[in-house]
Amino acid sequence: MVHEIEKAIPIPENRVRLSDMEVGDSILFALEVRSTVASNASRLKLKTGKDFTIRKVDEDNCRVWRIA
Repeated sequence: MVHEIEKAIPIPENRVRLSDMEVGDSILFALEVRSTVASNASRLKLKTGKDFTIRKVDEDNCRVWRIA
């Protein structure tokens, strides 16, 4: 397989930041990334005092809520 070098391809801006959430906001995300989201939420709580909770909402997804 031959790979081509491509230039000037923009990076998608589809990232949501936990730090931008207000109390009562929530984000749905894939179950596969739950540990990453939990780690980020824990680190953010230590740094800023913002508190989050994460719950599994169906077989494939979880949701994180900002609670304080």
